[in-house]
Amino acid sequence: MPGEGKFYVTVTNSIATKLTLYSDTITVSLALADTTTTVKQKISGTFTTDINNGIVKLLTVAPTAGADQLSGDITSIVTIDTGVLVSNSKPYVRRHYDLIPTVNAGTAKATVTLYFTQADFDNFNNYVKNNNLSIPLLPENKTDNGNVVITQFHGTFTGSSDPANYSGSIVFITPSVIWDNTNNWWAVSFPVTGFSGFYISTGNAILPLTLLQFSGIQKGETNYLHWLTADEINTEEFVIQRSGENSTFKNIDQVTAKSTIGNSDYSFTDFEPVAGINFYRLQMIDVNGRFTYSNIISLRKNNTALELSAYPNPAKNQTTLIFNTAASGKYTIQITDFSGKLIRQFKGFSSIGKNKVGIDLTNNTNGLYFIKLTDKFNETHTLKINKQ
Repeated sequence: MPGEGKFYVTVTNSIATKLTLYSDTITVSLALADTTTTVKQKISGTFTTDINNGIVKLLTVAPTAGADQLSGDITSIVTIDTGVLVSNSKPYVRRHYDLIPTVNAGTAKATVTLYFTQADFDNFNNYVKNNNLSIPLLPENKTDNGNVVITQFHGTFTGSSDPANYSGSIVFITPSVIWDNTNNWWAVSFPVTGFSGFYISTGNAILPLTLLQFSGIQKGETNYLHWLTADEINTEEFVIQRSGENSTFKNIDQVTAKSTIGNSDYSFTDFEPVAGINFYRLQMIDVNGRFTYSNIISLRKNNTALELSAYPNPAKNQTTLIFNTAASGKYTIQITDFSGKLIRQFKGFSSIGKNKVGIDLTNNTNGLYFIKLTDKFNETHTLKINKQ
């Protein structure tokens, strides 16, 4: 099983021993299975292992060090149904997994990463919408929305997709969910004890409180969050979670709940928002550990820290525009003369950190010019250039 990576062939000759021929290097990238696939593979030590058949990737496992760490042969099955699977009136994503270790199937420990396409999630979301179901949707737009729930069905896999056929207990798992920009798929990771069937659905625990409002505004370089609740009963705390662009939500602070009848008012100030778009949500937790999530709001940190410089300045025929950015994105550069007449315009894409853009002034007459950079946030930054 070659897996994915870069490969080339070397050819040696027993007569011309100093002659070695090398082929071109090719890059092999595995896709996700588009049909039901089974792979048997050996797990050794605590190394992270991609389960694949050399053509498609099924999943990734990282054994947890200790007496019960996952080891030995493991049979992995990805099953892809034609559409949403419904069991006991609950819908599940059409792609689901079974992991069957040869040793200690009920107690083996590892961190598992399962992979899903956006089409898998879209198929589920369309079913929910078309049937007017009152359940949350799965992520869209490459951002985790906190609604993904793994349902682990213990017991023996029967070859049937219906999770009702598993004979063991049921465990609900809240995973880490990340959009993989390189491979264009969702990576869903979680620690697990005991192996069996893994299905995705959504679900928010029903808590005895009503979230009336969750909103936020910018205040200078900080982001101010505000929320209102009604009739809190046994509510323990609110965990404030933040995500940047294309990143997962992380806890940044918590606020103790008032847990009282009637309306309650809360606020929180994020003094260190990340550059670019900041996404916020509340994880609302009761005294029994149950939780649900609020709506997601977004606030943008001002990009006022961007500064322009050019070298050389004064310039003759060439100068280099230099600027630092905390977030990558598209930009537009306009060159105007002293009267404001547009001389030239072009676009580019900045990277995080220092950026250098060459400016050709060969065809410009001597005098003063303005270089205006408009960044991804539609903010403008202007620099004066003197051509001599």
